[in-house]
Amino acid sequence: MIGRLLAFILLLLTQVATGQPVVAAAANLKPALEEIAASFRRETGLALQVVHGSSGKFAAQIRADAPFDLFLSADRSFPDSVVSWGKAGGPPVVYARGRVVLWTSVADLDPAKGPTILRDPRVRKIALANPGVAPYGRSAETALASAGLEDALRSRLVLGENVATVAQYAATGAVEAAFPAKSHAQTNLSRTGRWADLDTLLAPPIDQAAVLLDHGARLHPGTSRRFLAYLLSPAVRPIWIRHGYLLP
Repeated sequence: MIGRLLAFILLLLTQVATGQPVVAAAANLKPALEEIAASFRRETGLALQVVHGSSGKFAAQIRADAPFDLFLSADRSFPDSVVSWGKAGGPPVVYARGRVVLWTSVADLDPAKGPTILRDPRVRKIALANPGVAPYGRSAETALASAGLEDALRSRLVLGENVATVAQYAATGAVEAAFPAKSHAQTNLSRTGRWADLDTLLAPPIDQAAVLLDHGARLHPGTSRRFLAYLLSPAVRPIWIRHGYLLP
């Protein structure tokens, strides 16, 4: 409770100091959103503060009245919950479709063959985001279950707080296999191993939705609404594609 209160105070101080809207964004979005926010600022002269983390934790903070203006989730279910709690200033909109991929540092294992390679005894630790709060973790868990591997590999699973933590585990050699977001894999994981898309039958693309929050609609409606529209604009489509996302 004390930690949550301190986090809220820091957010309030940030908004008072900068006068900028605060965007709560899923961890998988960081590579793409840095580019999108910079492009938005160049085109409009408007700036935002972006914080990254797990969608589930952000949803819980929003329910407890965290002063976020926009919520960019890694799925649609959390924005739908925010609307049901009466915390939204508008309906959710799907801005991109994300993919979880399979990565491994074991040189002669081919991730394109799918999760069955994880049976190899050289794969001692497998990282995925916490399915309880991270949609990409749920997608990875579903892929393992669909491949009939969830029980067999359970003792090797290492849960990261969010999908960015999973990418960090892979990049630092803390695990031999991982289920990172495609956006992270193609940015910095090719140097430490190999990765491949998962079969869509095992892990379908994830609809990622954004929602204008009540706080943003009241305090920063102009900038918040413009940025939400910008996420769907033709100018941003090439950025999403470049970072491994599918378009809705």
